[in-house]
Amino acid sequence: MRRLPRKLGWWVALGAVATAIVMAATPGEEGAAEPTRVAARAEREPARLGQQPETGQVELERLNRPQPKAGIGNAFGVTSWYVQPPRPAPPPAPPSVPTAPPLPFTYLGLYADAPTLLAILLKGERMYTVAEGEVIENTYRIERVTPGTVEMTYLPLNTRQTLSNGGGAL
Repeated sequence: MRRLPRKLGWWVALGAVATAIVMAATPGEEGAAEPTRVAARAEREPARLGQQPETGQVELERLNRPQPKAGIGNAFGVTSWYVQPPRPAPPPAPPSVPTAPPLPFTYLGLYADAPTLLAILLKGERMYTVAEGEVIENTYRIERVTPGTVEMTYLPLNTRQTLSNGGGAL
């Protein structure tokens, strides 16, 4: 004997049960008395069916559904599991452009030595006599010395700065 696949066997069993239920519910000689039994019970217990015995009116108060309790949720309501993502953080401010510190030198004077001009500068208690192209403390390079100004470059940022000597005369 050939075996039926397992799923097909379940469907066959389900069909047999459904057929038995339909055959039992079909009115025959015994089933004909069933509607009269239901009507007789309705006459004896009219309040149970929502009707008043004298008038045949429907009790509307009994048809109103009770309001759901506060702690009970709606089984057929819409439920969303969506969680709104947090707002993105504002973009960081652009980094500030670094600037050179103020010049730490004080102008003392100029010295004219044949072809070049030398500037005499003071930083704290230290005095520098510098010409064009010289570097002070690996931080400042002297670019140009004129009777009116001393131009320097702040080497870490490659920024030009000007120190005024206060006048134009030697």
